[in-house]
Amino acid sequence: MMPDYLAEALLQYGMPVQKPCTDREGRFVTLLSDGTAATLLTWLPGRIPERDAVDSELCFQMGELTGRLHKLACLSPKIPVLKYDSDLCCRLKRKLEQRKEEGAWDAACARNMGDALDYIAEKLREAENDMILTHSDLSLSNILITDNGLVPIDFSLFGYCHPMMDLSSLFCSLSGLESRRAAAAGYVSAGGNICMGMIDCCFALNILLGILMHCGRWPGEEWFPARLKRWCREVFEPLAGGEALFSDDFYLLHVK
Repeated sequence: MMPDYLAEALLQYGMPVQKPCTDREGRFVTLLSDGTAATLLTWLPGRIPERDAVDSELCFQMGELTGRLHKLACLSPKIPVLKYDSDLCCRLKRKLEQRKEEGAWDAACARNMGDALDYIAEKLREAENDMILTHSDLSLSNILITDNGLVPIDFSLFGYCHPMMDLSSLFCSLSGLESRRAAAAGYVSAGGNICMGMIDCCFALNILLGILMHCGRWPGEEWFPARLKRWCREVFEPLAGGEALFSDDFYLLHVK
């Protein structure tokens, strides 16, 4: 959950976001009877973009929103939150090895994912000084269309990472070359700087986080084995081999 004072700061700078609310005992996090941690946020009226209705104009606006969010993030003091860094990559690699032993995927896929995590970890170490607070889950389902423009919601996974974490998260949600180009143009229009090498790394990291966060469910679903092999072929293996995933004009290079 984003701290209350950060939500207040974003609101003061003109970024409408949900604010955390306290329970009857003044706590922002409440433990339910089964031990589940729950939070309550203020309500924002709006709607989530429908995938088949996302056009280039909306993609531009989402990129612009991301750029504005990053400018404000740079004003935040350092806080103790999750870091999407090389240490996280090491933890993820241990988890994928454990799940391999449990039969979630075969040795070849585990090797491709592990090699990609090693490559990403090294690049994140090199870019450590460029890390800022990022939303880290900026998908279509976490953006509201409101009467006052686009609003980011659900900061439950926010933390420090390279700024390209959020732009590449958008790329994972958007379909097609023109959508990616429009989002990138919106990001630049808001003062964002694009680093193609880190887009590659963060794009792969977003996919790996999705796989490992849902590794208790996805491997048992019919679509997953073929999709994992495709991710290995089109994303993880090329990246680990030092190949670019995106061209400078945001074309995905290894998609067949």
